[in-house]
Amino acid sequence: MRKPSAFRTVLTAGLIAGTLDLTAAIVFLAKMKAVPVLKYIASGAFGKAAYTDDPKMISFGIIFHYLIALTIATVYFLIYPRLSFLKSNTILSAFIIGACSWAF
Repeated sequence: MRKPSAFRTVLTAGLIAGTLDLTAAIVFLAKMKAVPVLKYIASGAFGKAAYTDDPKMISFGIIFHYLIALTIATVYFLIYPRLSFLKSNTILSAFIIGACSWAF
């Protein structure tokens, strides 16, 4: 069996993490209402304009959300081999990646 490429690994991890995070936000925080969540994400770049009836804001919310998830997956992929404590303590590793994701 062939080893997957770095690109494919990061892409898969970013898409899975982004999908799970977005699903959790919609289900648990927004009570099954996706549009407000996506407009909230878009508001990071567009401010109050994101809350208009412009359907592009929903698309921007999706794009920004996955861009953030893919960026975090890429950074984690790059730093993981260089920081040995991430390999030995999965709970600390999860906490660090979660805190960095939240801060970002």
